[in-house]
Amino acid sequence: RSLIIERGSLALSDASGAAPLRLDLEPLDLALSDLDTRPDQQAAFQLSATTKQGERLSIEGSLGIEPLLVQAQL
Repeated sequence: RSLIIERGSLALSDASGAAPLRLDLEPLDLALSDLDTRPDQQAAFQLSATTKQGERLSIEGSLGIEPLLVQAQL
């Protein structure tokens, strides 16, 4: 019921706009606890990542699968 990713990486690209966007996040750390697919259950998560430019992202909150729900704080 837990998921942990340590020192992962994520590459995002979006070519739909006037200027293509590419975002690389590394390292990426994710901790998800009490994951449950039953209705109205929520899991706690923490996500932190750094861009190649040194910008840091930190998010924590809760995630529900059924119905899909995300509550988070940057």
